[in-house]
Amino acid sequence: SSADAPVVTWISNSVLVMADSPLTLSCSVEGNPEPTISWSLRTADGGSERRGGGRQLVFRAVSLSEAGRYECEARNSEGNQTAAVDLTVHGKSVAPVSFTISAGNLHQL
Repeated sequence: SSADAPVVTWISNSVLVMADSPLTLSCSVEGNPEPTISWSLRTADGGSERRGGGRQLVFRAVSLSEAGRYECEARNSEGNQTAAVDLTVHGKSVAPVSFTISAGNLHQL
């Protein structure tokens, strides 16, 4: 079997979640030899922070500080390829006004 540089065949869609929600980002790759997968977060200053390895990056509870562009990099001896997904996180305090007034409150006025 011939050696093939990595190809990212699929990555999660960009997503918007509420803070403290669980989330899993996924990335599928092909290549020979089997590529290693690493996840990194692009920081505002243009750098990147390594966040994990493997096909899935799992958040038990997303925090506002974890929002940003996540890059899945597949790498083997033949080369590397990167794909990105944008994570937007909303704070809990952002709620439509219509939810703050319920019918129950109106009867007590």
